[in-house]
Amino acid sequence: MDNSQPQTAQFRYFPYVMAAFVAILLLSNIIGASKPSYLALPGGGQWAFGAGVLFFPVSYILGDVLTEVYGYANARRVIWTGFAALIFMAFMAQTTLRWNGAAKSTGGSTGSWCVRVNCQSKPLPVRLCAMLYRQSLSAIIIRSWRSC
Repeated sequence: MDNSQPQTAQFRYFPYVMAAFVAILLLSNIIGASKPSYLALPGGGQWAFGAGVLFFPVSYILGDVLTEVYGYANARRVIWTGFAALIFMAFMAQTTLRWNGAAKSTGGSTGSWCVRVNCQSKPLPVRLCAMLYRQSLSAIIIRSWRSC
């Protein structure tokens, strides 16, 4: 019997889960919790909440699924991939701001573009370290629960 067949079947959806995890990390940083969203309530009122809170729990769920289904080593690899993607996104956003292309394309100031893409909310190293810490800690906790 060929030993490579079970390995391929086990990781059949791994690239898709990894892509979803990285996309959600990037989107949650672009959209951010500071962007207001409104949900119409049945009584005619509105409930306001930050748009980033929609994506934040999904990243934890996907991280837990990665650890539980694909193992700690693969989850750690996906977390580092997401970290690298966040660094690349931040670099590209800062490059765009430095070249001042955002102000020319929007017809306004660079600050208005920055507010739309959430580049002034927290310092970049703080956001990157927080993402790496929370996802790694979540993977470690899931791995320790699994071994009990």
